[in-house]
Amino acid sequence: MVGLDEAEAIKKKEMKNEVEKLQTVHQNCISKQKNLEKSEAEIKTHVSELKGKLSKMFSEKRKQLNKDEKCALRLIDEHGNSLLSDISNNSATMHSMAEQMRLLNEKAQNLMQEDSISFIQKSAELLPKVVETQKLTFPDPPEPVLNLSNLSQFLNEWMEESEKAYSTREKLRQMHECTESTCGEGPAEPASVADTQMTVTDEKNLREARLKSPVGPTLAGATPIVIKLQSKVLKGFPRESEGAIIILRENYMENA
Repeated sequence: MVGLDEAEAIKKKEMKNEVEKLQTVHQNCISKQKNLEKSEAEIKTHVSELKGKLSKMFSEKRKQLNKDEKCALRLIDEHGNSLLSDISNNSATMHSMAEQMRLLNEKAQNLMQEDSISFIQKSAELLPKVVETQKLTFPDPPEPVLNLSNLSQFLNEWMEESEKAYSTREKLRQMHECTESTCGEGPAEPASVADTQMTVTDEKNLREARLKSPVGPTLAGATPIVIKLQSKVLKGFPRESEGAIIILRENYMENA
């Protein structure tokens, strides 16, 4: 009997220590689960705010880019949904783990109320489970990596590659149409002379364009009005924004 009592005391002490550890881990699990729920709300808010900011930016600066806006919003939704899906999966896992710990804790508490022989016999099976459960790891809440800065960069790169050829073609088409419509009109009227004055920068841009453009011979015989109009077109060429590039391409496609 003495040996049995000693064995029971040792096992109970061991079980008590492990159960206390399990309870600590259980509390940690619950805390992690609350963090996941908090992160879920924050990510939903982040996605909502990001979509709102992006919609405002497109509305104010790029009214012609509805398709690109929808595409960008879809990217945000996909990113947010991916994060929320991870949270949902992790939350379900954490809930299952918490329930498992609760049941083990309940079994351990009930077991310690049983008689000595039953306790010793059953604890041999339950104790390893209690110890093993404490080794479980908990996933951290995912953090959003998409923001206005890198999203804009992605869209800019995409538009730059897809619109480069259309932009060049549209510029040359505008100069060519301008030349054809005004070359035969003769000298400029006095009232229009002021509009034909060219700056040094205008002339430099025009000379460079003549060297590169396939309509150079036509430009050589252009009237002052045409030269001024062509210069205005050329001045903005190197600094065209991506929004204007899209607009030019759409106008070109409509008139083609």
